[in-house]
Formats: sequence, C-alpha cells, structure tokens
Amino acid sequence: FFKQKTAYEIYQCDWSSDVCSSDLYDLNQFLGNVTTLKNPELSFTKDSVTLSDGELALTYHGCSPNLIVTPPNKELVLKTVDVTFALPNVTLQKLLKVATMNSLPNLSVVGKDGSLLLKIHERANDTSNHGTMKIGDYAGKDFSATFKTDNLKLLPDDYNVEIQAGAFAKFVNAKNTLTYFVALETK
Repeated sequence: FFKQKTAYEIYQCDWSSDVCSSDLYDLNQFLGNVTTLKNPELSFTKDSVTLSDGELALTYHGCSPNLIVTPPNKELVLKTVDVTFALPNVTLQKLLKVATMNSLPNLSVVGKDGSLLLKIHERANDTSNHGTMKIGDYAGKDFSATFKTDNLKLLPDDYNVEIQAGAFAKFVNAKNTLTYFVALETK
C-alpha cells in the first residue's frame, strides 16, 4: 500500500511516483472514501488500510498482485479532435447525481441544431427518462459521443474536454496537472 501519508497527502500526490504507488483495485473508489470521510486517520497493515473519521472505520483491502496490469509505455494521442468544451465540476457532478438517481447509465455529448448538449439517458431504451443540459453553441455537423457514467469517476475539478469521435475523450483539469482518457461507447 502507501508509505505512511495523511489522507490529504494521498489525495494530492503525484500518482506516478513511488510514494503513492499502490496495489489498490479501484483507486477512484478509495479516493471517494477518503474524501467522504473528511480527512480520516489512516492505519496501515501488510495488506489493508483502515480509514477512520472517529465514527466510521472502513477497512480497505488491496487487490491480488496478478490483477495489476502495467499500461504500455506509449503516449495516448487524439488523432483528430471533433469537439472541444469546458466541463465545470458542478455541471458534471449534477448530471452524474441525477443519472444515478434515475438509473441512467449513459452520458452523451451531442452537437445538434447549433447547440452543444450533455444528455443523460439509457442509450438502449429510447423511451427511458432522460435529461439534457446546454453547455455551449455548436457550429459543426451533427455529432454524438456516448460514455458510460460509471467510466466518469474523475477527481473533482473543472475539465477541458477533447473528443475524437468513435474512439475516446481526453479530460484535462483546469490546472493542467491531471489527464484522463475515457473510452467512448461504440454500440
């Protein structure tokens, strides 16, 4: 697990460094627990860490080492950028919260009729509940890119988003210190 660090230091650290390397199975889940428990005390054992806020103690186990896959040493690059937009954290969190409350598994970026929209919906069911939010103007040809909402577990921040249709999107935080690549749904 981590070398001895406070919850704040773990949350703020450079995840590529040895200091914060770990055998956590789901880093987003772990960080969600750290932030939910509001600066918890961390107690480490050989194969677990316990987060405690004085009321709730949550023991978090590492995953089996054979589940850890080292990504290839190749930089991901968008071949083309089909749409770019700013995504404030407050907007993303609101959409994801409403999507969860309504069991809507997809978030789509839609460029149509002069508007750029974010749409939460169930892609496989045209008659499902859905929600849309205009995030800007759009002058290109009709465009749609869909994500699974489960794949949008990003650290809370404002992001600049670039999308390559049919492939993936690049999310870069406002301070340019964090980058995510998120695959688009193809069917």
